[in-house]
Amino acid sequence: MSLARSHHRRLALATSSELPDLTDDDAPLINACIALGIAAEAVVWDASAIDWTSYAGIVIRSCWDYHLRPDAFLEWLDAVHGAGIPIWNPPALVRWNCDKRYLRDLAAHGIPVAPTEWVEPGASASLAAILRDRGWESGAVIKPAIAASAYGTRRIVGEAGHRDQRHLDALLANGAVLVQAFLPEIERDGEWSLMFLSGQYSHAVRKRPAAGDFLVQSAFGGSVTSETPAAPLIADAARALGAVPPMTRVAADDILYARVDGIDRQGRLLLIELECIEPQLFLTTDRGAAGRFAAGIAAALDRVPRRSPARAHRLEIGTRGIPAPQIDSL
Repeated sequence: MSLARSHHRRLALATSSELPDLTDDDAPLINACIALGIAAEAVVWDASAIDWTSYAGIVIRSCWDYHLRPDAFLEWLDAVHGAGIPIWNPPALVRWNCDKRYLRDLAAHGIPVAPTEWVEPGASASLAAILRDRGWESGAVIKPAIAASAYGTRRIVGEAGHRDQRHLDALLANGAVLVQAFLPEIERDGEWSLMFLSGQYSHAVRKRPAAGDFLVQSAFGGSVTSETPAAPLIADAARALGAVPPMTRVAADDILYARVDGIDRQGRLLLIELECIEPQLFLTTDRGAAGRFAAGIAAALDRVPRRSPARAHRLEIGTRGIPAPQIDSL
């Protein structure tokens, strides 16, 4: 990679209006990019009066509101891509990954995935019948197919009650739903997150829920520790990520970042999610992670042909004001 070639190239790190300066975890990426001659800056994805053509590329980072307005987010993605502006991860991968039914694709390719009942939009489904037929005595977890940060997620303990069924019905009114077996390993051992940068394993953390809870996110009291998983877990995570290119027709080199979440079940990784849109990458837990990420960005920019002046017309997109779907959480 030529430092001279990358000098003064502008890079947009796409974020949300709630996090206009990125998360604390993503912040080190800016200086890591600057060290490689890339002028990286946080830019709110749905802000008005942004000339996206002034950037050499866009990397999706803290867009933690995309699931509230997925159509608007995908329209923005298509617009910048259609204008010839490189964006990572690529739109084909983002579209596939924004609906959690991608897990069904991975399962069909032999990747061990958390046991899941896939319920299509508008279906009339009995939660009690699903738990009974599946034999899920430890309960289940309900989540929308398009969601992030535990949005709409609910745990069912024991038999499903009226409030649980109402929650499922409300979710189905807005889209597809996943009903997954509750994984007791999360309470006992925690959940692994393995980070991959430019297709290579980078680092990992173990996330644990607060006492009496099952959600591992810090917003719900969860904790994070930097740990190195056993080699078989890393290999299983790499195999899951390796199944993505043929399904999405996205080259492995173009998967700039990914996070593989799962549990250790008898020494092997049971996949919970494979996040390729805006995952927290826990850059602050590993000293070299931000630098590795920046190096991957520089290499990706170097692979992109320069846009001709004819294509570099100004592109401004404003998508605010589109309402988010409402979910009755009763």
